[in-house]
Amino acid sequence: MAFDRGTPAGGGARMMARIDRDANQVKALNDAFQKQARKDKEAFLKERCKIMEEEGKRGRTQEIFAEMQKITGKFTPRMGSLKSTNGWIIGDNDEVMNRWKRSFTV
Repeated sequence: MAFDRGTPAGGGARMMARIDRDANQVKALNDAFQKQARKDKEAFLKERCKIMEEEGKRGRTQEIFAEMQKITGKFTPRMGSLKSTNGWIIGDNDEVMNRWKRSFTV
């Protein structure tokens, strides 16, 4: 299921179009690359679902959940950071609260 880099949407052609600064060609190649990536993802998910259905028919629930873990991956919570007025990222909770207060004071 790996993407073939030799195709026109491959990395080499896109890199050369960027070097040549041909915006239309870069856009067309990026569109083709994204389309192929969507197709590959769909094929990957269909294959995983097929495996899960087969495991379900055999009554192997543990293997089904293992496949679900492979599809969904590990949960990673988002960082609750803000940017200050000068563009710096605020990481301290007190500074974040002060920033919100300044933003929403009437």
